[in-house]
Amino acid sequence: MVDGIMFDWPCKLKFDWYLPDGRIDPDNWDFTKKFIFDGMQKAKVQGVVFLGNDSVKNIRGYDHDFYIDKENPRLEIYEMEVKQ
Repeated sequence: MVDGIMFDWPCKLKFDWYLPDGRIDPDNWDFTKKFIFDGMQKAKVQGVVFLGNDSVKNIRGYDHDFYIDKENPRLEIYEMEVKQ
């Protein structure tokens, strides 16, 4: 979103979690997507709300993958095409 990227809603999302270590279970990280969706609804990109609503009208599903990256822990979220 920092680079002006917008998603074409509705879509499916792909979450790639790069964790600093394996001490926290994946389902505990997965739980934070609720707060990520809330933030997406409040965020604006070039004056436009990033995500109008986090219902099934816009979010058609999501996949999660987990990796360990001690040097650069992060979350990458990708838009996946949804066939209408």
